Amino acid sequence: MPSGFLDVYDWSYGFEFGANGCQILDSDYETELSDDDVWSLGADGGGNYYVVLTSGRVAVWFHEEEVIEDETQFDNLDVFLWSVVRYQAVRAGVLDLAEVETDFRVLGQPGVLAPETGLLASLA
Repeated sequence: MPSGFLDVYDWSYGFEFGANGCQILDSDYETELSDDDVWSLGADGGGNYYVVLTSGRVAVWFHEEEVIEDETQFDNLDVFLWSVVRYQAVRAGVLDLAEVETDFRVLGQPGVLAPETGLLASLA
């Protein structure tokens, strides 16, 4: 995971995908979404964006594929923020992973549990 995890800059919050020549594909790699379908919260430090979907779910938009993957999603903004705050606390050494790992697993969020892209995978 890049060191600039969930950085919020003037260019990342409310990022205008269309105005910046970026396509937004849903996880099927076919359905095109628009700026009206997502709201950018911030960047992950590697060029990808955390976005809120009109459904209320939070996901990662990958800049290279220009796609939102199912395995990066969180049920809602509350669960996303709960997860990233604890993720950052573990990275900073404030919390031990063992203290929060069970809670992460109980929540069952793909954005945390996905084997290669989930938050837990980046902490291992």
